[in-house]
Amino acid sequence: MDVCTSPQKKLPDTGTLYLIKDFSIPKPGSIVPEMVIKKSDPNSSKPEGTYASIVNGDFDKVHAVMELNLGSSILKLDDGTGKNKSGDVIATITADFDKWVDWIGNVKLPPFQLPLLKGVTFSGTNIAYDHSDKINPPGFNLPAEYTGETGVTWHGIYFNQLTVELPSSLKSNPRIGVMVQGGILDSGAKFTGHITPAPKNKPVLDYTNGSLAGFGFSIDDVDWLIVQNSNKGGSFIGKLQFPISDSFFSYTCNLSGGFDALQFTTKPAPDYTIPLFAANMNLNQNTSIQITHPANQTTSVTMSLCGQVAINVQKFAGTGTVGNTLNALLPKLCFEKFTVANTPVNGATPLGSSGLFLSTGSWNLSPTCAAGLGAGTPTPGKGGSGPEPPTYEPGWPTPPDEKPTGSLGGFPINFDTPTIVSTKEGAGIRFGIGLHLGDGDDDKNFIQAKGTVDFLGTVTTESGRFKPAYVGTYPRSLSINGAIGPLTVKGGVAFFNQDTKYGNGIKGNAAVTLPGISVNLKMAMLFGNVNGFKYGFVDGSVQFGTGIPLVGPAVLTGLGGGMHYNMALGTAAANIASLPKPTADNKDPLPAVDLSNPGKTLSGQTYSPQKGDWGFTAKIYAGLADPKVFNSSLALTINFSHGSMGGFNLHGNANVMSKTGDGDGADGIAHAAMDITYDYSKKVLDASIGIDATFMAMQTHVPFLLHVSNGDDWCIKLGDPADEGNRVKVTFLNTGNNDSAIQAYLAASAYMATGSGPSLGGLPPVPKEVNDFLTDTNSNTLPEAKTAFNQRAMPSLTPIGNDFKLLLGGRLDGNLKVQVQPFRLWAKATIGFDVALAKNMTCGGSNATPAGLNGWYGQGQAYAYFGGGIDLYVDVWFFSGSVNLMTLEAGALLQAGFPDPTWADGKVKVKGEVLDGLISVETTQNFAFGDKCMPVYNGDPLKDLAIISEMTPTMARPTSRPCLRWQLPLICQWTKPLRFTFRVMTSGTTYSSPANPFFW
Repeated sequence: MDVCTSPQKKLPDTGTLYLIKDFSIPKPGSIVPEMVIKKSDPNSSKPEGTYASIVNGDFDKVHAVMELNLGSSILKLDDGTGKNKSGDVIATITADFDKWVDWIGNVKLPPFQLPLLKGVTFSGTNIAYDHSDKINPPGFNLPAEYTGETGVTWHGIYFNQLTVELPSSLKSNPRIGVMVQGGILDSGAKFTGHITPAPKNKPVLDYTNGSLAGFGFSIDDVDWLIVQNSNKGGSFIGKLQFPISDSFFSYTCNLSGGFDALQFTTKPAPDYTIPLFAANMNLNQNTSIQITHPANQTTSVTMSLCGQVAINVQKFAGTGTVGNTLNALLPKLCFEKFTVANTPVNGATPLGSSGLFLSTGSWNLSPTCAAGLGAGTPTPGKGGSGPEPPTYEPGWPTPPDEKPTGSLGGFPINFDTPTIVSTKEGAGIRFGIGLHLGDGDDDKNFIQAKGTVDFLGTVTTESGRFKPAYVGTYPRSLSINGAIGPLTVKGGVAFFNQDTKYGNGIKGNAAVTLPGISVNLKMAMLFGNVNGFKYGFVDGSVQFGTGIPLVGPAVLTGLGGGMHYNMALGTAAANIASLPKPTADNKDPLPAVDLSNPGKTLSGQTYSPQKGDWGFTAKIYAGLADPKVFNSSLALTINFSHGSMGGFNLHGNANVMSKTGDGDGADGIAHAAMDITYDYSKKVLDASIGIDATFMAMQTHVPFLLHVSNGDDWCIKLGDPADEGNRVKVTFLNTGNNDSAIQAYLAASAYMATGSGPSLGGLPPVPKEVNDFLTDTNSNTLPEAKTAFNQRAMPSLTPIGNDFKLLLGGRLDGNLKVQVQPFRLWAKATIGFDVALAKNMTCGGSNATPAGLNGWYGQGQAYAYFGGGIDLYVDVWFFSGSVNLMTLEAGALLQAGFPDPTWADGKVKVKGEVLDGLISVETTQNFAFGDKCMPVYNGDPLKDLAIISEMTPTMARPTSRPCLRWQLPLICQWTKPLRFTFRVMTSGTTYSSPANPFFW
């Protein structure tokens, strides 16, 4: 200090003594200062540093401003978002005292964190620094677990009020803050505090605003103890949303591990409402819920539920629009390990796009459900045990007087384990339901029904939390299988919703057999609603084993018919999907009703919803005395549209040497199906005939198709060029499988089509396996040849135009695999061609002499591919698998046009490798010759027709107003004024008019 006094006095009578230079008090054993007493400016009107007041020649008091450096190892600076930042934690202390050993100052301290509690921020208000050996700050209190000095001689920082902000991963903007009283930083810069809010500060986070990983979330109370930077444990309690319900769980979160891996335990309430699938749920105490909250990672919530559920659609049907509601009351079902999570744990199924994952666990109809033992509840008390959550009386299920059963339409039901589904209507749970339509549970011969029904809802996100809602109950399918006395019954029903073409509706079929008199009845129906109108059809038939004689050996074996309303006939390929045949033991499940084409009837016709259309069907069955030798059916459907004839359909089916003798079947050695449809309004005729035959290992498929539309668009096809699966095909050999020692396949396919117009189409593309192989990778083709070839891009092989065309093609495919351990030999080959012959084509659209011969021009392609190899299977201690010993592949493609001009483009490729690619070779050669012809249609239907007969102004009348005189009548209505701009680039003279400028 610099002090000026007279020899007789050490201090003046009155004055102020200023500290004009910072004074450091070193920390013992360290060169880093622990405390710095800050200087003061004597020239300032309001000094802000350290100074002393002198009264009556002696010091009255000292006003000190000090900085206490707490370092950066024991405490960490907080950046304001819950993360650390570099720098020391420095406390600013202001104090007035007359003795250095007896003072308490005010402290300003930046927010800080403890190294072992990442993301937790401590900040205080009304902070004191205790440097007195006589007293402590008001309210000073230390937990019993504190091991340091606890009396009046304690020195350090005391927090009268402290805010503890929890990690931002729990909640951000703003973070969750716990307002507490009391807490210290001792002389070692170590924090001690009992983190528990005052009653006025509860709840810490209100349930109406809080959320955690999409779940509604609250923190109602906190009880947490930290002693000298050591986490002594504790907990917080609150509410956690049950995301498929409108309620919550009460939870306890243990804080003994800090916030790096929070573990939550919960206690369920006795009853929950589940709007997601229209249910009331009672949870047992062995329900467990785990919430894992790793720092800076996604919070994982997994709920494993056990209890009972009762689905009651009627309770929810009146709460809003619920779609197609089934007024069904289902019993209480017991379930275990029904999982709800926000991550795909244990193979759980996504619940639509909600972000939730569900797994149904196991379900049953047992009279009671095991309640299990409740989870242990933490003992209340200070020092880490945490507050106790609210307790509930366990929801013990009451055993019923008899075996619980459900009902559907008054009939008893049973259930399969449900599954989680996501459909276009919503997401939820699907039950497999069995109905017993008889009087006795043990009567195996009576009709049993099996079906599925969906209870669906939606789970959306609102204000950061899940919001479940009920949508509706949707029956999906129902199958019937059993007997009523001598009758054997088998059938099925399927429901469809929101189909783009058929809307909502139900489709079903059934087959009834009377074995004693060999009578088979089949029925089908479809009812739906789309675009505000209802539609449907009914279809049925009866076939009897003893036919009515007709002519010679021919007999009438059955009759059938049906009606359709608000439905129009459609076209279909000749293909019949027969009903499954009843079996003697009635154990075979009935396949689900096919909804891929809801409009298809048993008689073979296909309908589409069309308001105002209606009609009927008449059907006969005929065959030989033994229908298994030969049987057939023929159905005629007449369609009316708005009171007039709309069209007709003729559908036929025939079998030779069949197993069942069913006139609708397809199980004969030779089978034929026919479909002919004529639409009067559109003048469109479509016919198709399909013949399939099997003889020993050889199979044959012959399709015939005919299309005529308005006379100018027609085609006849023996095999379809555009459909590789519907060509004339002969399978010579098809034996073995992947596990067989020998597997071989050899088949030939072909087509021939002719016609005019777009319905004929064009040539098919090169087979994929040939094209993939010929695609250039690494080849040694001469650069000049490759450039020339690539510049001559492959032409479109589809003839363009509406004149006569002829398409012809064939293909041969073969595969062979021989396995003799440890070797496997394989080979495959494809060879084929496609040719198109068309009339009235030119090259490049020229009006010159037509290309080809007398107007005919041909183009086509030929291709081939062969591949083969030998593999060796090796199984030794360091390797197990197949090693390729040799592979050889070759392919070629030729595309050409002829005659006049004649051209060809081609490519040949060979590829091989030995010892799994240790030695390999690949070469590709391209070639091209002739002038390539790109056929286009040469006809112009408007070339001799003058559209505009006169236009003004002209050279003779340059000032005339603009006018166009049309040769053809125009039918149009102008709604806006027209503005024309004429620009004829034959003269440089320009004329203009203020009303309508134009250029000459």
